[in-house]
Amino acid sequence: MDTEEQEEQAARKVLMTRKEGALEALNMRIARLAIALDMELETDTGLQKALEPSVTLEPHQRPFLEELRALLTLRYHMEKQLLDEVGNQTLHTIVDDVEQHMERIGFKRGVDGIHESQLFDDPN
Repeated sequence: MDTEEQEEQAARKVLMTRKEGALEALNMRIARLAIALDMELETDTGLQKALEPSVTLEPHQRPFLEELRALLTLRYHMEKQLLDEVGNQTLHTIVDDVEQHMERIGFKRGVDGIHESQLFDDPN
């Protein structure tokens, strides 16, 4: 492998690390908003409820719900872009790394609305 290829590979690794960090920050914000709004995104029902326009909340909670919805949409687009860029297996690794790190720092798995088994068609 020549120097140019090594530099290119190192640059790709830095870029992927940044994207993983951005996804993790996004998931943490989603998780914090879900917790603050008492929304259980761990289930499909809870996730659907968060996205329904008819959800009833206190007026002071509305901006947080709008932010949550926007971030869920942003994450979907981010995941789609990553899928197109790196493929299913690498995206699965990135998402799993993020979820594991969030668990280690105290977040319950799935609190951010990520359902890995559905996202990656994993029967487990």
